[in-house]
Amino acid sequence: VVFPRVARVCKNDRGGSQRVLEKQWTSFLKTRLNCSIPGDSHFYFNILQAVTDVIHISGRDVVMATFSTPYN
Repeated sequence: VVFPRVARVCKNDRGGSQRVLEKQWTSFLKTRLNCSIPGDSHFYFNILQAVTDVIHISGRDVVMATFSTPYN
């Protein structure tokens, strides 16, 4: 089973204190992507084909990706 995920770690995250979460990112977040077409049957785009570096669009930093289905 393949599930695409997106994760984020803040650039300046140095981890927790020496006693708590030492050397562990404290800003780490992840989530599963649900890239499907609405309708009666679910058609998930789970396979990551390509991803860009961070690009600047309309004043925002953006990452773009292309997905396919396992059946392509």
